[in-house]
Amino acid sequence: MSDFIEHTLTVQAYGSLFNSEIENYIKQAAIKNNLVLNGSFGRSDYVFYFDAYPTNHLIKYTIKFMARPKTADEILAEQIEFQIKQLES
Repeated sequence: MSDFIEHTLTVQAYGSLFNSEIENYIKQAAIKNNLVLNGSFGRSDYVFYFDAYPTNHLIKYTIKFMARPKTADEILAEQIEFQIKQLES
């Protein structure tokens, strides 16, 4: 199950977003949804569009990025790593 598929994320902000902020939103979405990003994830791995709403001064960003779902083995490995770190501290 290593096929990367396109995912869409929608974010609203009161101003322009920096590339680093967009990347953080993508990484947070990946964590929340148990997705794996490309190993060399960077600016070339996503596209974004935006619409401005002058009445409430919000900008709606639609961000498209490639990711794949984590396998059960990857999720289990993360849980084991977390438990080991808890025991070490």
